[in-house]
Amino acid sequence: MEAFARKLKTALENREFLALEDPHWPGDWKDALSGIAAQYKAEHPPAILIPTSGTTGVPKYCIHTSDTLFCSARGFAERFGKQGIVHAVNVLPGHHVGGLMPIIRSMECSGRLHYADYRNSDGFQSAPFPLEEASISLVPTQLRRMLASQRGTRVLRRFGLILVGGAACPPDLLEISRREEIRLCPCYGSTETAAMVTALDPEEFLAGQTGVGTALPHAEISIDSTGRILVRSGSIAMGYIPTNELFSRDPFPTGDLGAMNETGHLHIGGRADRVIITGGENVHPEQIEAAAVATGLIQSALCRGVPDPDWGTRVELEVVMKPEASGSMGSLRAELQERLPHYAVPKAIHPVKSLPPGKGIDAQESGS
Repeated sequence: MEAFARKLKTALENREFLALEDPHWPGDWKDALSGIAAQYKAEHPPAILIPTSGTTGVPKYCIHTSDTLFCSARGFAERFGKQGIVHAVNVLPGHHVGGLMPIIRSMECSGRLHYADYRNSDGFQSAPFPLEEASISLVPTQLRRMLASQRGTRVLRRFGLILVGGAACPPDLLEISRREEIRLCPCYGSTETAAMVTALDPEEFLAGQTGVGTALPHAEISIDSTGRILVRSGSIAMGYIPTNELFSRDPFPTGDLGAMNETGHLHIGGRADRVIITGGENVHPEQIEAAAVATGLIQSALCRGVPDPDWGTRVELEVVMKPEASGSMGSLRAELQERLPHYAVPKAIHPVKSLPPGKGIDAQESGS
């Protein structure tokens, strides 16, 4: 991970091209996107390409630049760097925007960076700086697992700032964090916005305030007539490849619904689409359903998100098996493991006799 951080810093400082790779992508996705990234490099100015599934479930790159990424980092520095939070402990993978931005924030704040495994509390002890002057970014699943042990809880109490995002934080997890006096900072953002654009200050959180806080200095947040969250910021990415979709940056319409109170605090109301957020990863039900039908083993499929105390939401699949494929559930699961990233493979597959009318995908309709 240290080698990756050095590579990223070099690319940012010299404004060089860098395409990040999601190790969870199936081999055919990696091959296709590697070629697309090489073509983009040959035809466009330097960029930092960050893997995402966007709003369609199709694997793609989000096009960022040094300017968009440092814009986000400056917003963080102005809000929290002035409070003495200049260092960062990173436990998230570098291909994920949540693991990318701590590197850039530490650069902007002239701080230091330390890598650790959230599952091993001893790894935090070797940080070359006081944790009271550091931030750490976690998804709710990681936060829950750290709070499940006394050693993990003691480590969390030492941090000056604990950013939690990537998915909605369950109420019981927020309650435990307050009881343990964890300086939690629920925040909101996405790959497209270069991570957080709002944050709830730890003092507000500990005082009982809810939601994901107010806009950071580099962003403006509004809500349109349908309840969709809109973001204006210099941190918004340019668009996607290979779909060649260019983003509206004034404002950028997110895929989330929300509401703001009179003090400007944002509260997330859910997704404007069917996206399931599980363990901080976006999973598109349509993608799962299409992959299931493409196996040739089922007649129709419906993917659902089910509340889960560990993952926030877990992915489950209901399928109507083809008569000739009855008893092939093991083969279906094996096929899905081959076709999908590991986090998108359903935790449970339920054979059913029929699906609700108009729900899911049918083999005949999809041409499979």
